[in-house]
Amino acid sequence: MSWKEKKRRIISVICVIAIVALVLILCGSRTRGKTDELMTLERIDPYPAYAGYIDYTVKSSDTLLDIAVRYCPMNADIYRYVRDVERLNERRSDTIYYGETIKIPVFETGANENGEE
Repeated sequence: MSWKEKKRRIISVICVIAIVALVLILCGSRTRGKTDELMTLERIDPYPAYAGYIDYTVKSSDTLLDIAVRYCPMNADIYRYVRDVERLNERRSDTIYYGETIKIPVFETGANENGEE
């Protein structure tokens, strides 16, 4: 391999490394901004407290998101509510099965299954 070919190869490798580094820096700055924004939103809009939980029997077409839509008040973060249901039931995923009984947190506001107070 001649010196010119080695030089071209070295320059190509350096260019690829520089492009990868630039992409990583740009993606990292976007993620940091969104994380800071989410943390600020949580501090501004406090999450309502739970009054306790109810036992809920899963119906054939239920998903955790469907259940959250029914039980989570309008001013609360529905995806956080789903995570809270997973934690309360000691689960690592949102998979639920027909006929099983799970615990559903209820808020102090007294929202019922239809979302009414």
